[in-house]
Amino acid sequence: MSPRLQFKGISKLFPAVRALHEVSLSVGAGEIHGLLGENGAGKSTLLRILSGVYRPTAGSVLIDGKPVTLANPVAARAAGVAMIHQELQQVPRLSVAQNMFLGHPLTRGGIFVASREQERRAAEALAAIDPSIDPAAPLGTLKVAQRQIVEIARALLDRARIVAMDEPTSSLTPSEFERLAQVITGLARDGVAVVYVSHKLDEVFGICRRATIMRDGIVVDSVDLKDLSEKAVVAMMVGRELAQEHHNSHATNKVMLSARGLSSATKVRNVSFDLHRGEVLGIAGLVGSGRTELLRLLAGADRATAGTIAIDGKAARFAGPRDAIAAGIGLVPEERKREGIVPLRSITSNMALASMNVFAPRGVIDHTRLKQVAVDRMSRVN
Repeated sequence: MSPRLQFKGISKLFPAVRALHEVSLSVGAGEIHGLLGENGAGKSTLLRILSGVYRPTAGSVLIDGKPVTLANPVAARAAGVAMIHQELQQVPRLSVAQNMFLGHPLTRGGIFVASREQERRAAEALAAIDPSIDPAAPLGTLKVAQRQIVEIARALLDRARIVAMDEPTSSLTPSEFERLAQVITGLARDGVAVVYVSHKLDEVFGICRRATIMRDGIVVDSVDLKDLSEKAVVAMMVGRELAQEHHNSHATNKVMLSARGLSSATKVRNVSFDLHRGEVLGIAGLVGSGRTELLRLLAGADRATAGTIAIDGKAARFAGPRDAIAAGIGLVPEERKREGIVPLRSITSNMALASMNVFAPRGVIDHTRLKQVAVDRMSRVN
């Protein structure tokens, strides 16, 4: 295969941080190429250079053997690059079709938006992955997994020569991944070069023949996956062999949280369970099965229509998240960026959002204590 895409000696420096150092790799036309590495290895930075979000400090990008200047995302799209970012680039209040044509709408006479034609083409692209998604529906009404599918379908509209996917299946079910794998394979048959980033090695081994492994901003090696095991790839990613860890159960007989007949106005029907001290209780199910809605009930974000919750054997009623927090319940929400943080505030402030009363018992924030606690927590979770 002739190289459809080449990175030659790509380096990227940020203030006090070297994100990439002389990264070189190539992807052939019709190839699905895995890009692997731990968090912070430089994968997303490399793809942001490809998509025109970042400019490289040094090095060059070649498409079909010709150097290209990807000064911005518009230039990258014009060069035939479609990017599916790990962070969804969407406007929830617009429709699915409007989001899929965001930045380059179809128009009549260059003036009026051709809404029906946009919906028709959006429906064609969605049919390849999930035909149940309505192109006219407001994007904000969709689940995270469906919104991720919309982002993938959006890339299909551009008829790109290169498609880069940064963790495209983080919210997808196995059956949704199978449909996506068929779409990716179809793109490769049509000569599209696909760069595929995922921490799910079974996916990578399933659809990629070759992969490039990165660590600390450099390329460790580009390998033929049929010659390696997943264990060997992980060792290359982290720089050492990983010993098999055996986790002992810390669960006790003491019931910390008990739910009986818990129901809500949406999707939760007569759910009962006990959670013991020291226990990690898994809640499994397909997208739309009610897992998120159940956790929102437990965190006071939604009101229960029936059933009871008990903490330490005492009945608990939550009028809102404040009551659940006071009872010792914390929620890491499904959509961290929209529901879990305030991006304009500092890391320290965000860490204390749900517990600011601890650091301001008299209404005045003790910033010294807050910073000390924040630094301690950050070091504990590395």
